[in-house]
Order: sequence, then structure tokens, then C-alpha cells
Amino acid sequence: MDSANTALKLVKEKESDLIFIDFVLPGKDGIRVCKEIKAINKNAKIVFMTVNTDVDPIFKELEIVKIYLK
Repeated sequence: MDSANTALKLVKEKESDLIFIDFVLPGKDGIRVCKEIKAINKNAKIVFMTVNTDVDPIFKELEIVKIYLK
């Protein structure tokens, strides 16, 4: 996807069971997009990816996701 807004538009248009998201997206971060996707399709499974080599912030974000998805 070229942006978070484009991804959200596609989620609204087509029901998906599995969605891949990067932690860093143009326009919004992956955590925010995850929350918005879950508001649209609570059954979607989300897989986070990143090319960021600084792992500390990634683990902190994963803790936020884990808390949110409980």
C-alpha cells in the first residue's frame, strides 16, 4: 500500500481475513491503523512487519498491540 489511508479504504471495500501491516506507514503508524482496521473488521488477523533495525521501539509497540488485542 502506498499509504495508511489507502489501506483503510481497501479494508472497507473488501473483507479480508489476513492483513499485513508495517509499523511505519505514510500518514499513520501501524498501531493506529490496526485499531482502525479492527473497528471495521474485528475478525481480521493482523500481521505486523517492519524493516526497522532498532528493535527496542518495536518491542514496546508490540506490547501495546498485545494489550489492545486482548
